[in-house]
Amino acid sequence: MSSSDCSVLNEFQFTTGKKPTASNCCEWPSVACDAGGKIVKLNLVEGMLIGAIPPTIGSLTALEELRLFDNDLRSAIPRSIGNLTNLKVLDMGGNKLVESIPNEIGGLVRLEELLIANNTLTGEIPRTIGNLKSLKKIDLWVNGLKDKIPDEICDLGRLEELRLYNNTLTGEIPRNINKLLNLRVLSLTRNSLTGEIPVALFELKGLMRLNLGFNGFNGTIPPAVSYLEKLEFLDFDTNKFTGTVPASISNLKNLKRLKLEGNQFSGPLPALPRASDNCTILGKEREGNKFLCFLGTTREGKCFEEQNAALKDLPTVCPTSAATLSPTSLPESAGSATPLILGIAIPAALVLAVAAFLLIRHRGRSAPTTDDKPAPRAAAMAPAAPAVFDPEALYLPATTAPPPSQGPRAAESDDVLYLPTQAALYK
Repeated sequence: MSSSDCSVLNEFQFTTGKKPTASNCCEWPSVACDAGGKIVKLNLVEGMLIGAIPPTIGSLTALEELRLFDNDLRSAIPRSIGNLTNLKVLDMGGNKLVESIPNEIGGLVRLEELLIANNTLTGEIPRTIGNLKSLKKIDLWVNGLKDKIPDEICDLGRLEELRLYNNTLTGEIPRNINKLLNLRVLSLTRNSLTGEIPVALFELKGLMRLNLGFNGFNGTIPPAVSYLEKLEFLDFDTNKFTGTVPASISNLKNLKRLKLEGNQFSGPLPALPRASDNCTILGKEREGNKFLCFLGTTREGKCFEEQNAALKDLPTVCPTSAATLSPTSLPESAGSATPLILGIAIPAALVLAVAAFLLIRHRGRSAPTTDDKPAPRAAAMAPAAPAVFDPEALYLPATTAPPPSQGPRAAESDDVLYLPTQAALYK
């Protein structure tokens, strides 16, 4: 037993009745020691502690796991934490820790999990976090962290999960985020982030969860979103996105949940991928999106019925210009009235054409037979057949093939919507 290590534990303030009674701290169920009696694991969790984290915590240099989560700790994180160079897991979530994350955190060069979520931390995310090359998981959600996401965080090539939601972070997503090639989870919801989504983000092909909701992101959603082939959860909720939802989103075959509400999307809503639980939230109920039509056929499922009732009546036929028209350029009923207009106009045009044909034939039979050619003036006086209304002109051909790929740049900009032909309306 190392008496010095055990003496550090005596400086913690335990909740009444929670402190173990054994004199040798290595015998505590919440402590693990090595052969030399040095503490390597410390798990004082779930209501055992109150008060402050003692600065002497930095003397536990053999420590590999420090778990102090779900207590009532109300101090700052001591700067001496940076002395724990063997630490692999630091979990102090679910407390009331204050002030900023110390720069000394950059000394934890073997750290794999940094979990300080659900506290009252303020200040910036320290740039020294870029020194933690072994990090796989960062949980700093539900704090008061501010300013930009440091570019140095993108130097963590082993990082798999990055959760920074519910803070007051500002600025843009780092442009070099494509360096996080092992990233599976990126959650930035409920901050004050702005700007367009960098194209580099769509190079993270292992990404399974992308949550960007409740920020101030703008611009359009690029067709390159389809590069995220493993994506299961996609949240763009309540931002300032505009334009059309790219048709390429239907290629995300693993997508289970899609949140688009609270934006300024317009035009046609493309066919959506049919995921295992078929749970998509599109949101016409909330102010913002003005979809003109829905090109998909899947409207079943409990989630769709509960969350997207207002989209049930969207027509499945779009005008040719639907991809470019703004929602204010057509009346709200324009999309739903199209089939009715065609149902009246087409029969009427056919009747007129038949009538004109019979009239011309009747006149031809009643005219006197003669070898003389009709006078030019008489020919000019002959009534012309009325033009037949062509509903095909309203739709893009279903057989239109996409343009040939011209490399990655062309692939990112090719966002072709294929709409049904008139004949398909009567199937």
